[in-house]
Amino acid sequence: MSISSTGPPADDRSRAVLAALAPEPPAWAVEHFADALRDRSALDAWRLVSAEIPDCAALDAATLERAVGDAYRTIAESLRASGHHPVRFWNFVPGIHADMGGGLDRYMVFNAGRYTAFEEWFGQAALFTRTVPTASAVGIASGSLAIHALGGRDAGLPVENPRQVPAYRYSARYGPMPPCFARGTIVRGLPADPGNGADAARLLVGGTASIVGENSLHERDARQQALETFENLAELVAAARRQTRLPIGGDGAGSHDAPRAAFDAFTELRVYVVRDADAPLLREMVTERFGRTARIEFAQADLCRRELLVEIEGLATL
Repeated sequence: MSISSTGPPADDRSRAVLAALAPEPPAWAVEHFADALRDRSALDAWRLVSAEIPDCAALDAATLERAVGDAYRTIAESLRASGHHPVRFWNFVPGIHADMGGGLDRYMVFNAGRYTAFEEWFGQAALFTRTVPTASAVGIASGSLAIHALGGRDAGLPVENPRQVPAYRYSARYGPMPPCFARGTIVRGLPADPGNGADAARLLVGGTASIVGENSLHERDARQQALETFENLAELVAAARRQTRLPIGGDGAGSHDAPRAAFDAFTELRVYVVRDADAPLLREMVTERFGRTARIEFAQADLCRRELLVEIEGLATL
């Protein structure tokens, strides 16, 4: 396992319909950290820390679970040492659906290691609703299992989507230990958007897909999954605005304007697409709704459930 606090700048994938996924955070996060290197006050406020497990595909289930837990512990120790709190994780798992025996796939084993480390880091599961930051976890073809954590001087405020069961409360259908992440995290102090103050509340949105309750909907139907995902994104922005006591429409608009206002709140999006054939359709659908305000990255990745075809994460202004 290796750890670093920097990484190469992300290349511009916003023009591509579908591009190979590099196991790194999206462009906005990497660029912000690069800016922080030139601004000592920003560098003090934010930190990007990474850990990797180079031999992931060669490890059996028990060894991989321990390695994932150790990687998260290493990140925790590094952030504590610099006085930062984790607000966002990105996880890239080679062969995420690989059979690990005993009815487990590699993602389930990853979740078990993360869960154990998070209980040590954030407290027992009953406290996760107030402590666990948002995250995404997608599959890559090969290479190291990579974990990236964005840390801030202030802890973020977790947000859940009322349409969905919190991930850390999933049933055993999705593994002996559930995935641990909030649907979103509210932070302040990220770079301001035009027209917004530097201290505007921002919502870090974790990987969002066509899930209601804990169930995947519209199996293998990319169009319907995208529409369900859009609704989840709009509901999450609305939930975050309620927590920060902002108008649902963002500018005092009525509730009938809430979906459009929620879409326009996004300034950054990364769209993970499973099948090449779905890329043109998903690009059109995403751009139609979010293209007025957001920079959009598209990349190919496997998702945590085989039946899911699209997942979207991003950054929104509240």
